Amino acid sequence: MTTQKTIFMPIYHGLQSAIMLQTAAIHELMADPALRVVVFCRPTKLEYYRNTFKGYYPRLLFEAVPVQQERTMTEKILKFIAANLLDTWDVYYLQSKRLLNNGKRFEYIAERGISKVFGGSRILRRLFRAADLRLTTSSVYDDYFDKYRPEAVFASDVLGLNANDSILLREAKRRGIKTVAMVRSWDNLTSKGVVRVQPDVLLVQTKRMADEAERLADMASSAIRTVGVPSFDHYFGYRPSPLEEFYKKAGLPVGKRFIFFSPLFEMYTDSTVAILKFLEEKIQSGVLPSDLAVLVRYPPSYTSRDLPEFAGSKVIYFVQPGQKFPDTKTRYDWEFNGDDKQHLADTIHYSAITVNFVSTVTIEAAVLGRPVINLCFETMPNAPVTKSLAMLYKQDHIRPLLAIGGFKLSRSYDDLVRDVRACLEHPDEEAARRGDLIREYVGELDGGAGKRVAGAIRDAVYTV
Repeated sequence: MTTQKTIFMPIYHGLQSAIMLQTAAIHELMADPALRVVVFCRPTKLEYYRNTFKGYYPRLLFEAVPVQQERTMTEKILKFIAANLLDTWDVYYLQSKRLLNNGKRFEYIAERGISKVFGGSRILRRLFRAADLRLTTSSVYDDYFDKYRPEAVFASDVLGLNANDSILLREAKRRGIKTVAMVRSWDNLTSKGVVRVQPDVLLVQTKRMADEAERLADMASSAIRTVGVPSFDHYFGYRPSPLEEFYKKAGLPVGKRFIFFSPLFEMYTDSTVAILKFLEEKIQSGVLPSDLAVLVRYPPSYTSRDLPEFAGSKVIYFVQPGQKFPDTKTRYDWEFNGDDKQHLADTIHYSAITVNFVSTVTIEAAVLGRPVINLCFETMPNAPVTKSLAMLYKQDHIRPLLAIGGFKLSRSYDDLVRDVRACLEHPDEEAARRGDLIREYVGELDGGAGKRVAGAIRDAVYTV
């Protein structure tokens, strides 16, 4: 009888689930009868996962371990250093926002000092990782390592935005167990601080991200594998649902064209409301075509603030995707299923225009060949950094996107009216540059990214 080889896999965020559990990745691993996968998750999601994947039991197991916090002053100091041990504009931007939110000027000076004095040194980052491995000693997973004796650990969040990923990678390093990790999203390497635990193999989505991994995470090029964007696999060969079925599910009147609006909330809620009011008024007054509606799709992680301003509106409609699980007071953790992914694709496909604040939806709309408008103007006078929309477009991962184009960039309310009209009249005007955007930010779109992730994990398990 073949001895099963075990893989540990932390899944503590909806994006991690979208990468591993909602793509071919997990099915490819389960296709190998010699492999067993143990997923660590939030207690609030344990039963959901066990019920969803019960067909793979007992080779796909779920263990509930709560999200971990730093326990000692040493661990808190190490986390503070890690968050600031890069000298990028994105890190500076987040430091500035924290200062304006909490007013802790001494803390801000310390953060800037770490970034400017130490953030550009590979040698100091290497010394920090050695100290971090030695001094961070959480034992929350020790019993599981002893029980299951894994051959490999795969973490789909190499930055450890939830500490559990880094804890597992660290313990695997100490025990001489193979480690594979992935960058969770396109902004992580430039904005979320330094990679604290370098895996044996790092998976990235694109060549651009591979370059960032060498420069900012100090990874050797030989240890980096470019796999594509697993959460985009379902766009390959996508088939839209019937039009009437989609409109009914979205709550839209059949016969109306619609703008798909992907908003921001929390500190940007006032701007979201102002832009929606503007669009509603321009449609109702005939400045924009009267057969337009606006479909607002709440970001899955935000607790949806009621917007009574639009109660009963015949122009503004709302849709709330996904299944939500408690996380923080202002955010949920979430899960998408196949229906949620199909509905998002249908929303983009059937929209006349997609409007957003340079989010991932810009790239998804490009993949599906739909025109996009990004909003780059302030809706209030003297907007502070914490509420500024224009500041979003200065981020390191966004500036190359602006250089490529493939979308309209509205810098004022007047621009927004002009750009909506232009997209309605000439929806394919930016088609060529949308192709450039896809090549740069998606790479190979062949439906096989999830399989490539699984292949990299298998290789780590079977390579001596």
